[in-house]
Amino acid sequence: MSEDSLEKICNAYNEIRTYSLLQFNDVPAEPLRLIWHELGRVKEKDGKKNDYGYYYIVSLSKHLMFLWGQALAFDSKVRKHAAPSYGIPRDSRWSFEDWRRVMRHFKEDLKPRSEIIDAFNKESLKRYGTDRLVPYGRFLDIYYH
Repeated sequence: MSEDSLEKICNAYNEIRTYSLLQFNDVPAEPLRLIWHELGRVKEKDGKKNDYGYYYIVSLSKHLMFLWGQALAFDSKVRKHAAPSYGIPRDSRWSFEDWRRVMRHFKEDLKPRSEIIDAFNKESLKRYGTDRLVPYGRFLDIYYH
């Protein structure tokens, strides 16, 4: 990730950072879209945004998972073990809309499962000393491995 990309996403990240995966439908789209393009372009030729907005999902989402904690890394293990109903793209490049749709499926499946949410909250408290903003995406990523 380039310093330029980090600088460009700073304000956008501040707009989304307090949202959890459970609130994914409420996350403003434009800051997320900016972050998508800035993190995605890192693996593009000359670091340029591509015309279609399709980026290597693992590289982009892994960075986003470590920055925000709410996204999964979507590596081959996560893609393999996710429910077929999520419609996970088979290509290694995803669009922003592909990613948002899949993230919504994860949110919808997690939200009614209070026992999993409670377990993740306890794990967050144990690991990070807080359950105020639980890194649900990171925990789900670990679960799917």
